[in-house]
Amino acid sequence: MGQLMNQVEQPTINLLLLTAVGGFIEIYEDTEPLERINTSNSVYHIIPIAGTTKFVAFNKLNSHKSSFFIHNTETGETFESDEIDGSIGDMIYNPNYNYGNEILVAVNSNPGKVSRYNLAGQYLTDITFPSSDLEYNFMRKMFINPNGKLFITSNMNKSLQDIDPRLWVFNASDYSFIKEHPIEMPSYSYNFYFYNADFCYNKLNGLTYMIISPGQRYEGGGGTAPEFGTPDPYQSTTNYLKDPNYTGNNNGWLIKYDETTNTTENLQTFTFPKEVLFVNTNLSGPSEDQGVLFINADRVYQYDCASEELTSFGISMYKIIYNSIYPNRIFGINDEHVTNTSDRRVLTHEIYFDGTSSQKYSIAGQAGYIFLKSIQWVIIRVSKD
Repeated sequence: MGQLMNQVEQPTINLLLLTAVGGFIEIYEDTEPLERINTSNSVYHIIPIAGTTKFVAFNKLNSHKSSFFIHNTETGETFESDEIDGSIGDMIYNPNYNYGNEILVAVNSNPGKVSRYNLAGQYLTDITFPSSDLEYNFMRKMFINPNGKLFITSNMNKSLQDIDPRLWVFNASDYSFIKEHPIEMPSYSYNFYFYNADFCYNKLNGLTYMIISPGQRYEGGGGTAPEFGTPDPYQSTTNYLKDPNYTGNNNGWLIKYDETTNTTENLQTFTFPKEVLFVNTNLSGPSEDQGVLFINADRVYQYDCASEELTSFGISMYKIIYNSIYPNRIFGINDEHVTNTSDRRVLTHEIYFDGTSSQKYSIAGQAGYIFLKSIQWVIIRVSKD
């Protein structure tokens, strides 16, 4: 079967993406999987359209042309979007636009752009960037915070242009431009294809946080990235290559954005940060508590947003997740080779806020995704077939 890279829940349905063959499978509660739904392109990623029975499936392959698919789980209909002139760097659903809900597509090309589509997959227009001498190519990670601010990253392809990334901020309601922020990155002595980024919003202090760092590494001065959006499926479940030969450190940033002043501040360096989660710890604590961030880098770190104190948990994870029904812990998975074999296994962990952790399961195969449903672990495992 195809390799699984992502999964999403609807109220009564789970959806598994198949990457070796284009398409996905619908799995209803307590029933056998239904017939596979084929798509003309492989689909690696999935985003739900909140408040509807629709979801969007797409890939981030390095291609000259691309498209995405909108599937309605209620009617069973699947629509292919209008053609995209370039590869997809990221996609998000924008429920904030004044004149209707839209899908935003960051086009990972030169010149770059962010295109607007309706929920039928029809191209509308592009977001207008300000006229200036600033570069905005190779768009990738996007994020909309609860206050309706749209964040877009550009200049994210390091192998094709040797300039620092930039963060652009717009109003998600009308796409009016707010501000552009250059991100000064460290100097690197090795080659890599692209930068990775991730965002989260802290509802206790009203700040948006971002991490950014190098992504997949390659040797030599040339070569073509097998995929701008994700490394090969066998390398990782995230946009990150765990490089055992890398001996440096502090090659990525944790950055905060304050929308009251429209300013950014570089807070802390990390080694290959790839995920950032906000956890509300102010459930019954003091009013000055501003919650914590969990940063998934070379190790899992806890960052106190009030004191700015950083704690290392001393363990390394491929993927971390949080569910508020477990108020004192996060969960993680590792995907690793079995010693002296070509086999792989999935290791699952519970990581407690006091810095302790415990391994829960060891499962044969490669991790594809993890989510928490009610009080059960659900591991999507990649078969070797």
